[in-house]
Amino acid sequence: MLRGKGPLSVPLRFAVRTYARPRGGDRIGPPPFVWLESGVELGTTQAKAWTGSLLVGYSFVPQAYQGVMAQGRVNRLITGRARSLTRPDVYLFLGAAAMSVWGPATLPLLKEPLNADVLIAGLDGEGPRTSFGTLQVGLDLRVGSRIGMSTFLETIPDLANSANVGFYGQLFTVEFQSLGTEVTFWF
Repeated sequence: MLRGKGPLSVPLRFAVRTYARPRGGDRIGPPPFVWLESGVELGTTQAKAWTGSLLVGYSFVPQAYQGVMAQGRVNRLITGRARSLTRPDVYLFLGAAAMSVWGPATLPLLKEPLNADVLIAGLDGEGPRTSFGTLQVGLDLRVGSRIGMSTFLETIPDLANSANVGFYGQLFTVEFQSLGTEVTFWF
């Protein structure tokens, strides 16, 4: 009873993803994307040393962009062998996501360089649409598996050589184009 709820929980996550400015300096980069995500998280044992989650998300800023996503993660507790009742827990996570975004503000996420023709075509109708996959690595600080805050770096292989998006850092040959923060509530 002291351990709280069972191995299955429902996270509600508010996330903000920022994208690195292009290397050119005078180019406009993508805006931050705000996401609302929810799904299920399953702990492999009552100790929740390992957990996995599947989430879906939606992003919407009027007259700028909309998006949908699906995401999966594996979390490993790195501050002990079992989640704590008295102190915060830190998890290391690896994840992958598939996103589809559209609207005028998504122009910098296109693979081709921006020019006047692309900008004018992007302002007609819904604007441009693009889909891409991402890989994530990050840290998640949780208090009682009820509330948490995380930060992560994300690589977007489709945009690795894009003139419209730069990168925050590089680990071996992997460039990280996105930096994100999240606040999560578990039910």
